[in-house]
Amino acid sequence: MSALLDAGKTAVASQLSVQGAEFEQTLLSATDPQDSGEIKQQVSSLVWFYCARIDLLLKEGNDTFAFDIFLKAIVGNTMLQNKTNLPLSIDWLKQGILLVEKMVNRGLVVDRLEELHVAILKSLARAQMIQAEENPQSLQAATAALNELVQLVGEEDQITLREMRVLQLHVLKRRKAPENEVKLVLEDLMKMQEWTEEKVIETLSQLASLMSDYPTLPSTSAQTLLRKALSHPDGHPHVQLIIYEGLLFAKSLSPPALGIRTAVAMLDIAKKHGEYRMEDKVNVVACQTLLWNIANFNENKERITESAHWYQLAGHDLFKELGGENTSRCLRKAALCHIKTADWGAAHDLIARCPTDEASTHYLTFLAAIRQGESSLANSPGLLTESLANEKGAQPVLLASMRALLSVLTDSEMSFEVQIETITVIRSLVRMSVLELAQAEDKERVVDSILEYLQTAVELLTDDPSIGQGQTKGIAWLYKCAFNVAVQGLHSLSSKSLADLFDRSAQLMTIYEVIEPMSTDPDLPFVRGSAMFACLCGKIFLCKDLPTGPDKILLLDQLLEYIPQCRNALQGATNTSHPRYSSVSDMLRIIDTSEVELQCEAREWTAIPEILERLKDASKDGQVGTTHRTLEMIANVLFRYQDCPTSGMSKIPINVHICPTKYADDIKRFSRWMRAILRILLHRSGADDESAAFSYVSRALDVLKTPLGKTAYPLDEAHWLVATAWNRGLEWFRYDDFPMSFEIAD
Repeated sequence: MSALLDAGKTAVASQLSVQGAEFEQTLLSATDPQDSGEIKQQVSSLVWFYCARIDLLLKEGNDTFAFDIFLKAIVGNTMLQNKTNLPLSIDWLKQGILLVEKMVNRGLVVDRLEELHVAILKSLARAQMIQAEENPQSLQAATAALNELVQLVGEEDQITLREMRVLQLHVLKRRKAPENEVKLVLEDLMKMQEWTEEKVIETLSQLASLMSDYPTLPSTSAQTLLRKALSHPDGHPHVQLIIYEGLLFAKSLSPPALGIRTAVAMLDIAKKHGEYRMEDKVNVVACQTLLWNIANFNENKERITESAHWYQLAGHDLFKELGGENTSRCLRKAALCHIKTADWGAAHDLIARCPTDEASTHYLTFLAAIRQGESSLANSPGLLTESLANEKGAQPVLLASMRALLSVLTDSEMSFEVQIETITVIRSLVRMSVLELAQAEDKERVVDSILEYLQTAVELLTDDPSIGQGQTKGIAWLYKCAFNVAVQGLHSLSSKSLADLFDRSAQLMTIYEVIEPMSTDPDLPFVRGSAMFACLCGKIFLCKDLPTGPDKILLLDQLLEYIPQCRNALQGATNTSHPRYSSVSDMLRIIDTSEVELQCEAREWTAIPEILERLKDASKDGQVGTTHRTLEMIANVLFRYQDCPTSGMSKIPINVHICPTKYADDIKRFSRWMRAILRILLHRSGADDESAAFSYVSRALDVLKTPLGKTAYPLDEAHWLVATAWNRGLEWFRYDDFPMSFEIAD
């Protein structure tokens, strides 16, 4: 048909097209072939038939019908999208372009023909790029298609232009084109930038994809994008994202100095723009955290100079307004790195930019002075303890300076903003003392210093708890440290030192609970009660070692005042479902026993019946076993004091009344108490005592009559009970009650 048309024999070609149409129907209605070669032959035949038929229709002037057939021919685009047969789809698309060009050359006016031409060219370029994975020569064909697109697309069609530039970028990247060519395409792409989050992320992703082949291009292009965002009001919301990604690009540059310069340039561009201010604190913290992590990574790799610059970038003026204390923290860290490298000028410049009302700033001044060998440190109230604690020969200067700093900070005339740093100073002093304690021969001296620092913290926070706001981590560290030092020193420290350490720990826990009432630590009440209990035990041991005199009397009074506080703290931590409940019960029993012992030591006999009555009331609340064991311990204590009056001993027999007899062990305990009480009562031989003894013997008889009592009551105790009742009956012979006594013995 094409040859006949070229020869001018349109009529013959028309007749042949009719026969071709019949052949087309035969092909389309036939069963789908399975062989790929057969499929290619069939599709190729249809393509060439459609193209020849379009030429015939155009010759005959039937433009509309020709266009319909042309639309049928661009099926290659669908094949491309489905990736059924890439080479064949490229053939279809090429034929589609040839047909469009023929229609244009003939001067035909068809709606949206140019739009169709552009669409086919874009599809062809994409197909050739995909094919380039197997055939690199296809990149040249893709470039040619894109160049043709440039001539077709006008400036008003920004969407198509952007798609075309993205395709060009991929082609250039695949071709490993020179960086200048890629840069030109990127600049054109950014000229068409739409200021939406999706499009900005898309552009940044395109830049990130170039990192491996063009290391410096993403960071320089990010600066260009940043300038464009700053110059356009709609771009301002995306500036912080561009800065963050730009810093990531700079991080990967080599040498490191190039990355630092690039990051500085990025931040300076934003800072120097008069109309822009960072408004989202979250993004500011994100940028500072990124820079801090980069610096920390370099510091861990012993690249101290590089880490100093990255820390300094984290304290850039761009972040100053919203960065808050993070900014000064970053600057101080940068100064510390410069101090490590002996770059005193850079260190002092950075310290000068830090707030002068923060103790940490003065720590650095001290540190720099010590490293430089300066002896005049009077103008600075503090120094960085963590850096000096292990430095040879610096400890004496450090301790003296820190003590002076603590003295200044605890001055009542010091401003509140400065006073809140006192906890930081105390924490540093305690840390240094703990390090010294491990090596010290005179441990008591070091512990005295620790106690002094802790007491300062307690007094300061008790007078003004608001000083502890924002310092809860430091307070928690102090009470944990005091507790741990005491536990570790159980075998090496005196009772007084241990008791005082536990006492300071408990006081700081109480303060912590006031400042942080919503504490999430469920064990804190138990730990605080345990610390108070340990303090009480230590003070009791100390009291026992003291000779009789005013000091012992004073300590006894203090202990008797402290016991109710300790008991209340432990009762507040009591929870029957808690695994430590048994420990709390044991501690409460020891406290009750110790209270009786202390009252006996103080010869306060009148207080003992009240204690025993309280225990009797506790037994009514279901705490029979615990109360009974406590009373046993108390009885043992009272028996040691020969001068204990009857009023004190008279309450002991309640043990028999509350002693359970449900189990064999209970009955054995009951029998021992019965013998002890009867011996006391019969020894006193008063009328009331005789009557009480008779009632107790009756109580024993009731127990012996039970099935369990007959087997579990100790035989020797039963024999003693019978013998005692019989002998006592003989002594009561002159009274009317003796028959009953004999009856019981019988």
